[in-house]
Amino acid sequence: MLAAALLALSAVALAERAAPGDPGLSPPRGVRAAEVPVERLKDLGGDARVRVWWSVEEGRDTAVIEAVVRGRWQVLGRAGTPGFETRPLPPGTALRVRWEGGIPSDPVLPERGLGAPDVARLSGPGLGGMVVADLSAGPDQAWAALLEGGLARVHKEDLMIAGFGRSSGLPSNQVNAVAAGPDGAVWVGTSRGLARLRGGVVDRVWTTEDGLPDDWVQALSPGDNGVWVGTYRGLARVRGAAVQQVLTPWSVFGFAADGDRTLVGYAGLRTLPDGELIEGVDEGLNVWDAEPFPPRLYLATEREGILRLEGGLLSPWWVPADGAVYALARSGGQLWAAAGTHHG
Repeated sequence: MLAAALLALSAVALAERAAPGDPGLSPPRGVRAAEVPVERLKDLGGDARVRVWWSVEEGRDTAVIEAVVRGRWQVLGRAGTPGFETRPLPPGTALRVRWEGGIPSDPVLPERGLGAPDVARLSGPGLGGMVVADLSAGPDQAWAALLEGGLARVHKEDLMIAGFGRSSGLPSNQVNAVAAGPDGAVWVGTSRGLARLRGGVVDRVWTTEDGLPDDWVQALSPGDNGVWVGTYRGLARVRGAAVQQVLTPWSVFGFAADGDRTLVGYAGLRTLPDGELIEGVDEGLNVWDAEPFPPRLYLATEREGILRLEGGLLSPWWVPADGAVYALARSGGQLWAAAGTHHG
């Protein structure tokens, strides 16, 4: 174990030396690597294939992937795309990515991917008791955000489950939010940043280095031109590669659609994109979710249960034992609530 650690440290030290390339061409961002999950527990710790990801950029479809082999950088692929899978490499092998003709990224060491027990748990007939933090359902499938198991895609016809974690390109196995956009992209909020899936492949990741207020992403609201991103320390809007911070520094709890406007629970309840407070809602009220029943609006709050807003007046509607209501959903004329450990 000590020898492997020393080998990894020496590889990184070697990787930090100056490398040839055009310094005017910025290196790829969001570079990360994870070992491909093994099928048998006895294979853990041996040579393993590694998947490498980076954030795609307009006009640059492929990149060069390199690894330290016998003390020197060696090219593993010259036209790789995000999700590039290497040949088997020793544990702790340093990798880096560069655009053709450009300077390389900082070296990264592969993270351990989902191991055999996790793979079995995700590929079984159910979610195995995992905590589901968020759902995004479509006509044929649903995406489930798992607090400790990454992202799961559940197919309607056979209830088969496909798992996505660090070894699939997500920045973290803790997924707090998921939302499928109208353009086919799937947005994933994790404890280490925002990820985007296209065609079942993670093709880009955004973090505080890209302009997010915080790496802890806990709410998402996609649209035709990108996605609203709610983090622990504020709200941002992602369009293409650009990140615009809108509201900071307080926590964003959730989004709701109300006709042609989008509402955000953030130090009260506000409209987007201007961030103006809804009349009758104080900024000291933590609103986790909202559900419109025109002409009224129901609010899920942290301590006061469900409140009803109508004509600018806020009034109590239903308060559970602990006062906390986390989410609301409307089905016809019924209102469903997720309230602490109780469901009403």
